[in-house]
Amino acid sequence: MKRLPLLLDDNPSPLVRVATYLLVPVALALAVPVLLLLILVLYLSALFHGARIFVTVVRRKQEPEHELPKPHFLEIPGPAKALPDESQQSTP
Repeated sequence: MKRLPLLLDDNPSPLVRVATYLLVPVALALAVPVLLLLILVLYLSALFHGARIFVTVVRRKQEPEHELPKPHFLEIPGPAKALPDESQQSTP
């Protein structure tokens, strides 16, 4: 069976072994603070957003329940047009 070229040999050279043993812990040591910083930023942004929602809900004015809502501007009756009076019309 043919081996894939990207797989490591069963017996790598000492230089590859040393590089692997040194680079993996360094990569992990650099990745962990970045992940923790990302978690901290997400936590603080969620906290800030939640505080904004809380302040908005608390500061909202409570409308009295007995007051009727204002009608839409299209539902407001217009000025009444004067209908012609039948008594004032001349009949032929």
